[in-house]
This record gives sequence, structure tokens and C-alpha cells, in this order.
Amino acid sequence: MAFREIARGVYMLAPQRGSFSSNIYLLGGKENVLIDSGLAVDAGRLVSSLAILGILPKNIAMVLHTHGHCDHIGGSVRFPGSQLWMSRHDGRLVNAKDASFTACAMMGQGCYPKIGEFYSGTQVFSINDYRLLAIETPGHTRGSVCFYDADAKVLFSGDTLFKGAVGRHDLASGDKQELAGSIALLSGLDAKMLFPGHGQALKEKTGENFALCNALLD
Repeated sequence: MAFREIARGVYMLAPQRGSFSSNIYLLGGKENVLIDSGLAVDAGRLVSSLAILGILPKNIAMVLHTHGHCDHIGGSVRFPGSQLWMSRHDGRLVNAKDASFTACAMMGQGCYPKIGEFYSGTQVFSINDYRLLAIETPGHTRGSVCFYDADAKVLFSGDTLFKGAVGRHDLASGDKQELAGSIALLSGLDAKMLFPGHGQALKEKTGENFALCNALLD
């Protein structure tokens, strides 16, 4: 399966059946930016899927990571000329090649991209027609972030919440109370489209989904 357009200028690459890789999102146009990059073992599929759109690794300006787990960062080693962004907390542990924090030990992975850029508390990325605000959402990891465009009403939620489910909080630096607070924060946004780190994208009934996810952590 190649990238498919799920919103104007937003393309999604879902993992193949049986893979634990994350969803990968491409904001394509004058500037090409990825949100997360999946497992290292699936990086070849990522590169070939980009090639179908006429995009080479050198054409990727940035990779914006939602957090530092290996199923979201492994493919980034294929983009050495790109800016690789992450929260300072998670990025430092990735750069330290912390196999426990990144879940590389648990998932049998060993790829650690070099994170060179760290989000500020008010980081906004202007990418083509989108203005993505990086929102700190600790809980799945201490340094998890989501990306929100208030005009397009689009939320990239990483592993903080999904369609009908919330992220794990039992891994290194995870915290249930922090996750509940983060989901409550996101519930206050006017997000009409939810693009999570795993599972299906959601383009309707996002309010009901926020309510369900909040209830799961009560």
C-alpha cells in the first residue's frame, strides 16, 4: 500500500498487516514534511512509497516525531539531510541510544536517528497550507507531543489517543494521570479530524471519541 491522501495535502502510510510500525503522515507540496517515520525494518517501504509520489529522501525537509519510541523513529535514519525534531526529553534519550526508553530492546530494534532539533513550548511549523502547533502531551512518554492546526481543525495525536482507545502509560516515563490530563487538554480543541499514531484516521464524531477516551482513564 502506498501513501493515500486523507486530507488536502496530507497523505497517510499505514503499516502492513502484522507490522508494529506506526502510521506515517506526509505533508506534501512545496515543502515535504513527515510526521513520524515508522520502524527501521519498514524504512524501505517508506522510501519506495515516497518515490511513487516523486519524492526522494533528499526532498524531505523535516521529520516531526510525536515521541521517541522505535516504532515512530526508525525510518528517520533514511533522511540524514533532513531536520529531525523531537521533544527535548525524548530526544536526549534517543540520542543516548536508550534501548529501554525507546522500546528498542522490547521490539528487537537497534536504529537510533540523530535528533538535532527540539521543540520549544510555543513551536509552530508553517508547512504549505498548514500551521501546526506542537502541543506537549505527556503520559505515553514524558516528552510526547501532538500537532494541531486550528484553521484546518486537524489533530495529529501520536500515541496519546486513537480512535476508541488511549495510549499505553506503563512504559518508561509513562504516567496515567499525565495522560488523562493531556487527553482532557486535547478535548478542548476544535479538532474535526483525528490522525493518530496507530489505527484508523477519524473524520467524524471526534467529540464522542474524546469523551470515550476521557472515560477510559477515569
